[in-house]
Amino acid sequence: MMNGSAPVRDPGPSTALQPPYKKQHELASTVVYPCRFRHGTRYKNEWVDPQQDPAAFLAVDLKCPKLNTIHDHLWLAGIPRPARPLHQQKLCQRSVYLTESCDEHLVWHERSIFIKPCPSYLLNYETWLSHLCVDEELYTNACGLLLSYTWLVNRESDFLIAQDCGILSKDVEWPAWKRLVDDFLNSIDEMSLLHVNCRYHFGELRLARVSIVYRLHSFCRAKSLAGRIQALDSTYMPRSTWYKQFFEKNFGWIVTVFIYISVVLSSLQVGLGTERLQNNTGFHQLAVGVTLASLASVAFAMTVVILIWSVLVTYYLLANRQYWKQIMVSDKFIMPPKKVEVVKDNVVAFGRVRKNLKMGCVGLPNVGKSSLFNLLTEQSAAAENYPFCTIEPNEARCAVPDARYDFLCDLWKPPSMYPAFLQVTDIAGLIKGASQGEGLGNAFLSHIQAVDGMFHIVRAFDNDQVLHVDDSIDPVRDLDTIQSELCLKDLDILQKTIIAEEAIVKKAGGKYKMLPLFTETTTKIREMLENDKPVRDGSWTPAEIALINEKIQLITTKPAIYLVNLTMKDYLRQKSKYLPSIAKWVTEHGGLPRDIIPFSIEFEEKVHSLKDDPDAQAEFLKESKVKSKLDKIITEGFTKLGLQYYFTAGEKEIRCWTIPRGCLAPQAAGAIHSDFERGFIKAEVVAYQDFHDLCEGGKSMGPIKAAGKYRQEGKSYVVQDGDIVHFQFNVSNKK
Repeated sequence: MMNGSAPVRDPGPSTALQPPYKKQHELASTVVYPCRFRHGTRYKNEWVDPQQDPAAFLAVDLKCPKLNTIHDHLWLAGIPRPARPLHQQKLCQRSVYLTESCDEHLVWHERSIFIKPCPSYLLNYETWLSHLCVDEELYTNACGLLLSYTWLVNRESDFLIAQDCGILSKDVEWPAWKRLVDDFLNSIDEMSLLHVNCRYHFGELRLARVSIVYRLHSFCRAKSLAGRIQALDSTYMPRSTWYKQFFEKNFGWIVTVFIYISVVLSSLQVGLGTERLQNNTGFHQLAVGVTLASLASVAFAMTVVILIWSVLVTYYLLANRQYWKQIMVSDKFIMPPKKVEVVKDNVVAFGRVRKNLKMGCVGLPNVGKSSLFNLLTEQSAAAENYPFCTIEPNEARCAVPDARYDFLCDLWKPPSMYPAFLQVTDIAGLIKGASQGEGLGNAFLSHIQAVDGMFHIVRAFDNDQVLHVDDSIDPVRDLDTIQSELCLKDLDILQKTIIAEEAIVKKAGGKYKMLPLFTETTTKIREMLENDKPVRDGSWTPAEIALINEKIQLITTKPAIYLVNLTMKDYLRQKSKYLPSIAKWVTEHGGLPRDIIPFSIEFEEKVHSLKDDPDAQAEFLKESKVKSKLDKIITEGFTKLGLQYYFTAGEKEIRCWTIPRGCLAPQAAGAIHSDFERGFIKAEVVAYQDFHDLCEGGKSMGPIKAAGKYRQEGKSYVVQDGDIVHFQFNVSNKK
């Protein structure tokens, strides 16, 4: 727990990780751990019971340190694409061998491939909640491993092979596996793999080449002669088997060719030594010809080998060209910090605490802000191909998509249904110098100050028909421009606040003194802003955050989601040359990988144009093999604002009631009516997931009560997202 003076970084509402699939899609209700596991260093370790320390076991079982160490060079051993499904592995005549090491998972040699059996903890929802979601390194490792099984088991034939080989449990059924895979793939970004360990950016890896890379990497890192000799003798996996297979396969024909050439050359040499053939010109010419042919054949063989290796290296380079920059991104992007701050209810956050919060569409002109606003809100705001086609901000709201709400509506079918809504504002584009008034910049910046969070739209597409204010496409430059202008505006706001505070002190005539907290806080803010660093990325005490919220309403305290607008072509092929540099910029400036959402206005407009023909729309999405990102943009924006909602459900109405995250039961009741808060008695609560699992397709709370999941909560209860709540109150009892 944090005390009142301990400096903490406000993690924001989106920092807490969530399981990558829903509770109802879990395939293992219990986790089966091994008997023991080795814990410690290579020469000093102990056997530990996994049930006594599950977190330590998961860290050991999921790590792949060797491959992460040589990740920058893995392009020599594999291609960054999904592994072949199991039925294709069989077509390649590969035998499946089971391994328990993630370092050996999907490594192949000759006619063999090593695959780790799918651990039950990956299919257990509670394990994700209690262990994997609280440590981001564990989370990325687990997501990557689970992603690899979606590659291997893609069709029902793959599923049957997986069960026969022991990769999947016999208790798992194909329809259930398919539902989990669909849910999982919807929750991760398959384009950038931002929440996946870097090893799983590659599929299958060739053992022989991995061993060479590993040996050379160890050699280069060794600091002593003995260490380098040991590195040259090291290998990635035990090698005796591989050398034995090599000689068994190649020794016969190599020896045969060598003996044949030796016999021929020896015969010629003997012939030249006889008197009869010494003066035979034809024999001399034959001997010279055979000798030259032997030398030429060796040279030809070496040339062919070099040519083949050159072609392979070139092929791997070309296949990796779209991923090269992403591979070289810093460790901060590939492997986020080990420990993730889980958002606690008593953490003081920047911004206003209320339910009617807004997200603003921010960015340079002509990046797609108004087009996105129209798609999200079903409005018709002007979206033209010239700067500043938007002057006054457009405001509207969009329904928050939620399968839980849809389930309750389908179950009750009431006459009135009210989803949760996200308020969205379309703000005119900023340009360089906006903080000094360029392009009506001061007015536009004041519009940003009025919202509570930002959808920062970044242009990542080339199109000569769409103008750019700087006449060239450079997303990193555009990001720097917007951040610089926001920081300059905040410096202006800060200076005006300080002047106003000094005026109050001067007017008080010594009766009122400047608080040390105010002086210290404003000094820290100024240092950050002068270095183009958003205030939200600093380390602040709760007291400092409360002061900033009350007296200094800064733009750079607002949470941001970066929406990368791609061409339809890039979005469909799930590749973009701009995305790695954008991701690197975001992570270097305090953002998280999940704050980046690649999407395509062009693709979304095509999907939207087919809304009146659901069959054609479904067919287009099926052919495209990608999904719309609008739902994700809305839900991430809603979460980023620190909002959640609970349900009231009955025969007459299903309604989502929006509240701030961490809201107590009386204040949550006040979202319905102030009398509910003033006269609060108790809240009758059932978690949505418990209701879904126990309702048996009926509306009655009887089965839920029988299972002990229907609770009565008092004033101290923190309402959870998705709770189904019935409040009891009595205003007359309150004085």
